[in-house]
Amino acid sequence: MSINLMMVDDSEVDTLLVENALLTDCEPVDFQTFSDPEVFLAHIASVPLSNTSLVLLDINMPKINGFEVLEKIRSSPAWNLVPVIIFSTSSNEQDAQKALQLGANAYLTKPLKIDDYQQMIRSMLAFWKFHRQ
Repeated sequence: MSINLMMVDDSEVDTLLVENALLTDCEPVDFQTFSDPEVFLAHIASVPLSNTSLVLLDINMPKINGFEVLEKIRSSPAWNLVPVIIFSTSSNEQDAQKALQLGANAYLTKPLKIDDYQQMIRSMLAFWKFHRQ
């Protein structure tokens, strides 16, 4: 069974790094990206819940930040249980605490090296697959 990963991030570079890391993984992953959080929120309002396994969410985005998106996800009965991982450049402990208080399942700081992206994505997917069984 493949994982459906939705990434909400306005950084094209970060999105491409995650996509590249996913391509090197041998497990099938359906990957959808959203650079605009408003488009993502409109999309999830019309998509069956069973189609999403995991959301990877950035904090620092224009219009609506990741904390606001997380609050909207967690306020929806249909989406409340979908795992959300905050994936941010911020290593600020207060950001991590706020994300977890708002209902994020994990907080990951974006790596600085390309190779570290691959390792982080592999670890994240392995962790998710293990807990999904």
